[in-house]
Amino acid sequence: MKQRARYARPTVNHMRAAALAALVAAAGCSSAPAGGPALIPESTVGTASVQGVGREIVAHDKTAETETVAAATNLVWGVLGGVYEQIGIPVTATDSRSMSLGNLGYEARRIDGSRMNTYLDCGTNFNGPLANHYEVTLSVITRLDRADSRNTEVSTVVDASAKPRTNAGYPVQCTTRETLEALIVEKVKEALELGS
Repeated sequence: MKQRARYARPTVNHMRAAALAALVAAAGCSSAPAGGPALIPESTVGTASVQGVGREIVAHDKTAETETVAAATNLVWGVLGGVYEQIGIPVTATDSRSMSLGNLGYEARRIDGSRMNTYLDCGTNFNGPLANHYEVTLSVITRLDRADSRNTEVSTVVDASAKPRTNAGYPVQCTTRETLEALIVEKVKEALELGS
């Protein structure tokens, strides 16, 4: 079963890292039981002044892709870090209390051997997909929630931006193709030998 949880995030890189850090920190401070309020907020809106441009960029919506895995939450948590390592995403943020982990922002070139355009749409130009030839900064956070004693909801938020490698040009916001979120769930199932 696939659900979409609403999550709004700023488009400016430094604000993105701060927002994801706040998500992990807030999750760590939460003591909400299963079925309580979601750790990924329903809506968070912010603005950021762009120096020298004289305008503001308003936050755009991000969604957490959620899928239920037929395994106890502690079993899924036990393999999740290894899944990130297997597909090539370094884990830099972990909160075992909220069962959240991920990376708040790193330069990504490939995931699981595939180019970034497999996972992100950053637009195109005469050279092809920008995700493949721009410098992509990727943030990925996965959180586990106990659905019941035998099922776990796996929610992943993906956020990314891309900028020219030559520094001549402006960064662009990327959107997820939802393939990375699906890959994480697929690899979790493989690690737990659950099948597809």
